[in-house]
Amino acid sequence: MNKLTFLGALALIAASCTTTRPVASDLEFPDPYQENGVHVQLDGVVKSQSRAILAFSGVAENRSGHDLGMILLRLDLFDATGAKVAEARAFSGGLKKDGVWRFQALVIGQLTRVPFKRLEPGRILVMNP
Repeated sequence: MNKLTFLGALALIAASCTTTRPVASDLEFPDPYQENGVHVQLDGVVKSQSRAILAFSGVAENRSGHDLGMILLRLDLFDATGAKVAEARAFSGGLKKDGVWRFQALVIGQLTRVPFKRLEPGRILVMNP
């Protein structure tokens, strides 16, 4: 299975689970952050018609000084008690030096309707070309 097929299947699964995704309640966004030369600023939420959160949107900039290979951006979601209830992930096939990537990190790993309160930066993994 190639990467595009996998990402398409992941998006289809996310769309089919819109009524069972976590729901935000007074969600706190993290400040802009940077890891492995990638600077990230979250700027929005993608919701289904039922108001369930499907993804988080933002902008990533390559500030490493060189081209980057595949990038995995992960966000962690926590409930009011501090328990991790889900993750959101975005993938890029690469990012040129000083390049900008507008992403949507899909919420995955949680199939119950658990409200979450906090969104924290996870790891930014980079494979150099």
